[in-house]
Amino acid sequence: MQEPKRKTVRLPAYGYGAGAWYFITVCTKDRARILGQIVGAADQPPVHTRLSEIGALAARNLLAVERHTPGARVEQYVIMPDHVHLILSVSGSVTVPRVMNAWKGSVSRAAGFSVWQRSYYEHVIRGPQDLAEIQRYIENNPLQWVLDGKA
Repeated sequence: MQEPKRKTVRLPAYGYGAGAWYFITVCTKDRARILGQIVGAADQPPVHTRLSEIGALAARNLLAVERHTPGARVEQYVIMPDHVHLILSVSGSVTVPRVMNAWKGSVSRAAGFSVWQRSYYEHVIRGPQDLAEIQRYIENNPLQWVLDGKA
């Protein structure tokens, strides 16, 4: 049986390594809630993620991206129970797939099993307004999780 073809989310004719910022979402395999749990209530902020051991590992390795891949920097992130949102900036010859594959692989190797789903969502940040909306989305994601009844 042939595997279904994945639809590309990449912009045609866009230079993906050319000093850009990206909004990226990575989900855990089978959306397993292994990265932590949301704590707090909408009426008692702050709502945040209490990281599991694997979630803490994912955070440590995100913070090490710049050290291991000069030209890549995690500008902002939030770790949720079953996914991670981040803003990644790249410059020079660094590419998003290179950074993401290295980070995902480092977490899975340290955990001893495949933590992540096969792919990830990426969105090229197209300007200051787009950036501001994404930053708010990342910042408010734990609270939204509570408001949506997922906690």
